[in-house]
Amino acid sequence: MEYNEIKHLLEKYLEGETSLEQEEQLRQYFLNNDAIAEEFDYAKQLFTHLHKVSEQKMIQPIKIQEKSIIQRRLWPIIGVAASVLLGIMLVLFYPKQPEIVYGYKNGQPITKHAAMVEAQNAIKLVQINMHRGTKDLKYLSKFNETQKLITNTKRYENN
Repeated sequence: MEYNEIKHLLEKYLEGETSLEQEEQLRQYFLNNDAIAEEFDYAKQLFTHLHKVSEQKMIQPIKIQEKSIIQRRLWPIIGVAASVLLGIMLVLFYPKQPEIVYGYKNGQPITKHAAMVEAQNAIKLVQINMHRGTKDLKYLSKFNETQKLITNTKRYENN
């Protein structure tokens, strides 16, 4: 093989763009030729190492242990039991938050529920007083009608 052809094939090989035949040509070239340019020393070492590794045989086969039926069925049950136990422990032993005191009325603390009741009572009181004030608005509408009549008559007098 020529220098340029080897260089081109090596570049393609390193970019992962060679076919199997081209890779075999490179492998044969670097394994069978001792007189190789210094520029390709790294490639010779690479192909030599790959060839040695491919010839090695496994000394002992890898044993894959299969889980027994008991283990396959037991682990999911243990996982569910652990999560249920954790949930129960959180409910029973999680420290409860103390009630927030918003203020005191007559020496008694006002908690969230008591504050809500007080707020509802205050809103009802405002609502009742608002309805009392709207009864007198009927008279205000009569006042507005009278005012309109007066302003209309003043316009006619000015014209």
